[in-house]
Amino acid sequence: MSKQLDLFNRFTEPTVTLPRARHTDDSTSHEAAMQHTRSGKAARHRDLVMSAVEANPSSTAGEIGNISGLGHIEAQRRLSDLYRDDLVRKGPSRKCLVKKNNMVTWEKV
Repeated sequence: MSKQLDLFNRFTEPTVTLPRARHTDDSTSHEAAMQHTRSGKAARHRDLVMSAVEANPSSTAGEIGNISGLGHIEAQRRLSDLYRDDLVRKGPSRKCLVKKNNMVTWEKV
């Protein structure tokens, strides 16, 4: 059973986010992933993306990036994290209002 999320706890309780670098990536990518994790930035961004998905179901990564203020690429990275953790699922693809191309939509599980 999933835990009910609320905005207060999201920003006060630490969220564990594993570093996201491929084993074939350069050492600089691994260092950046560790710094992103240690600083709590990845967890904060993940929470912003989750809030955007909850408030705007069936949005694309481009739209979520725009809504959250994180941009498309960071939103897509955090959506991948949330997908791996079974917190969001992919919906049907449609034309993104921001990127103007077909993109998958995202919904809360």
